[in-house]
Amino acid sequence: MVKYKERLEEQKVFIDGEWTTASKGDTYSIINPSTGKTFVECQKCDVEDTKRAIDAARDAFDNGPWPNMSIKERSEILYKVSDMVAKKTWDLSKMDACCNGVPVLQHIVTILDMSPNFKYVCTRAEDLAKPNRIYGEFPIDQIVLREQDGVVALITPWNVPFWQMALKLPAALISGNTVVFKPASQTPLSAIEIARMFERAGLPKGVFERGYRSGICSRS
Repeated sequence: MVKYKERLEEQKVFIDGEWTTASKGDTYSIINPSTGKTFVECQKCDVEDTKRAIDAARDAFDNGPWPNMSIKERSEILYKVSDMVAKKTWDLSKMDACCNGVPVLQHIVTILDMSPNFKYVCTRAEDLAKPNRIYGEFPIDQIVLREQDGVVALITPWNVPFWQMALKLPAALISGNTVVFKPASQTPLSAIEIARMFERAGLPKGVFERGYRSGICSRS
């Protein structure tokens, strides 16, 4: 059984480059399935918070530096985060285990499996950004161009939180998109830690928005 000796401090949301409280200041409890006890309180975002995160991500895409940075510059930030994940594998695994009750060693396996994806997408991004000519029957030629989408909404389930996040998030960011990320309400802690890592790695303000709440709020 994995458990924290003490309750964690209240977790805030990451909106527009700042750690802040939800607009109404409400929180919800996360109960460790191994102990049946609350071990952390998280901010309970509402529709107003969701719109605030989307607006910040939109502004970061339209007016910020991230979409116009080179793939090499964006890769440097993702590489830094990948290295941080490698150093914090145990901590991330323990966080997720305390949230969903899955054995910590299983979380370690999923993190070790998917953390290299932060670097893998960087190695593929240069090739995927190039125009791809698809030859058709004469006299037709086709060229495929991949463009940034803008603001990308990512939602992940509770069962393998880091694995699901690492599957989606790096590809969205390396392409120059901005991201509003909503993990499952039951398992937000590893995503909170990833947001801190991106902040330390120098990700521009507004590129990565982190909130949490129920599916009802997310559908807004």
